[in-house]
Amino acid sequence: MIRTALDNRVSRLYHYQMFHEEHLTNTVERGIVKFANPNSFNDPWDCKPTFCVPENAADREALVQWMAAASAKHDPTLDTAARARRVEEFISNPQLLKSKMDEAAAEMWRQIDKRYRVYCLTTKPGCPLMWAHYADHHRGACLEFDMRKLDLCAAIQVQYTEMYPSFHLNDGKDLSPLYTKSFHWQYEEEYRLIAQEESSAFPVDTMITSNQLYHLRAGSLTSIIIGARASEQDRRTIREIVSRSNSGLLIREARCAPDRYELMIDPPIG
Repeated sequence: MIRTALDNRVSRLYHYQMFHEEHLTNTVERGIVKFANPNSFNDPWDCKPTFCVPENAADREALVQWMAAASAKHDPTLDTAARARRVEEFISNPQLLKSKMDEAAAEMWRQIDKRYRVYCLTTKPGCPLMWAHYADHHRGACLEFDMRKLDLCAAIQVQYTEMYPSFHLNDGKDLSPLYTKSFHWQYEEEYRLIAQEESSAFPVDTMITSNQLYHLRAGSLTSIIIGARASEQDRRTIREIVSRSNSGLLIREARCAPDRYELMIDPPIG
């Protein structure tokens, strides 16, 4: 079942990123954030679904008819009689159908990568592992967002599972492959904003990006946390960006505790 930031009454979430002056300027001054291409994720299973063959004969026939219609759209050269014979063969032979679906999975992964964009958020602004993985080894920044905004509140809580799930190929409205991950990643407590690229979007209710970029509503960004190992030059540049914007944005700094494995954030997050 989908749970969103709104459902869970989450008022703030965080996004880790490398420090890039142009990107941060766009975010602070223009409210523009860059969504990720699924193919860039470091988890090799992320957004790469496998598909199940329905056990029910009627559901299996519906799937085959959907596949036949998709095939006819992309390859109209096959004559009607031959296509009908192929449909009957797939309906009567689940193993053959499974083999065909496995072939189709790779193409589906390419389509997901082409169409969908994801903005990753977390409940944990002080996680040393996430600073290391996603914020340039603690040299980057972490953005704090007000999740009560109309668009941000739709961020979906990632579902973590021990078993690699299978999905229905012909359910075009099922976006769960985009927010289902291995239990190994559950320490991240991730939420995801899911968007479609405007150039290839389906009529599905998602956010829309243009060249991976999305314009936030005013007031969405509430603070910037500077990484514990950020250079003095980068710290000055971040402060200059915020100062130029006249946004009144709060700047926090992460520091390594001297006597324990913990990051301290100043001023503290209430």
